[in-house]
Amino acid sequence: MYNAVLVKYSGEIPLKSSPVRSRWERKLLNNIISRLRAVGLHFERVRREGGRIFIHTDKPREVGREVAKVFGVIEANPVVEIDNTLETIRRTAIEIASQAIGPGESFAVRARRVKSYSIQSKEIEKIVGADILKALRGKNVRVNLDNPDKKIFIEVRETTAYVYSEVFKGVGGLPYGVSGKFVALFSGGMDSTLAAWLMMRRGAEVIPIHFELTPHYGSDAKERALTTLKWLREWVKGLPFKAYIVRIGEIHSQVSLPDERYRCIFCKYLMYKVAEKIALEENAHGVVTGEALAQVASQTPQNLMFLSKAVSLPIYRPLIWMDKNEIANMLQEINGYSITAKKVIACKLAPKHPVTYVREEIGKEIEAIVTDDLVEEALNTAEPIIFD
Repeated sequence: MYNAVLVKYSGEIPLKSSPVRSRWERKLLNNIISRLRAVGLHFERVRREGGRIFIHTDKPREVGREVAKVFGVIEANPVVEIDNTLETIRRTAIEIASQAIGPGESFAVRARRVKSYSIQSKEIEKIVGADILKALRGKNVRVNLDNPDKKIFIEVRETTAYVYSEVFKGVGGLPYGVSGKFVALFSGGMDSTLAAWLMMRRGAEVIPIHFELTPHYGSDAKERALTTLKWLREWVKGLPFKAYIVRIGEIHSQVSLPDERYRCIFCKYLMYKVAEKIALEENAHGVVTGEALAQVASQTPQNLMFLSKAVSLPIYRPLIWMDKNEIANMLQEINGYSITAKKVIACKLAPKHPVTYVREEIGKEIEAIVTDDLVEEALNTAEPIIFD
């Protein structure tokens, strides 16, 4: 019965100037098309119209589920496209309601229309609601406008109307690629993964960088990172997605510090330096990290201030205000918790008592140790990964 998908997208997009809105809508449409082609789902045509995207397909449920995964999409709903006469709307709504509403269930009709349509939305709801009650009286259905078991949606446009009951919720955000390009420090754990995902959701093209610390940690850490990268890649399926693996384990073996309690600070400082170099090579606009204020020793205000001085590019910390429970809850909502929370063998370099405040003289020594040559040594190990 369904013959199309109605796509609702972020309310931010219509608020932009006409040129920006048009560009972002085209980007979203192209991202949707790229995803559908990548997963092999057939569609006849796709069009933009009045703050909506319409996809005509013979597989509306499958297409709706897939499109709901595209950044920028609020909903992707399988619909029946019909002419906008009231008679056709009433007949179609009864057909859909008879399939969607079970015995004894409550329902509500939600209608919206273009201003030029002669019948008010509330009037459409009353008429269609009465029709459904009458047609399904044998099922003992009832109206509940506040908390219905099922909803029948009607959207009336200039020449067509759309009736549906299924809603596939998206994650919203902005179309991937409209907000610039960034590199991200990426361990594959909860924090770095969510930070990268949030930037991607905000329309940023993200290039994750995983720093491999062999022989100072287990191979399971790299395996987790690769698994999580594949999970991230699924969010932008059909679009270019790239990552780097940089091996810095041998550098740690070679470098002695004046105080081993600063090992984590040195490690992160080196990561920042390497990330900035890759960012400049990739024409990226900044560095993304998963740091959350005061979560671990390296993320105290004093240590973050020291680390921030390592690079000239802007540093983006989407999780800075979040606690561990909030991070875990958000990952669970997007089905990313189980892979990112996987325990891996702890880094052997981590000191028992890491410093929470970088003393000025030690900070200067770390800055002196992380020379351009040392950064270049790390960059020489950089391995780009291009995902299909």
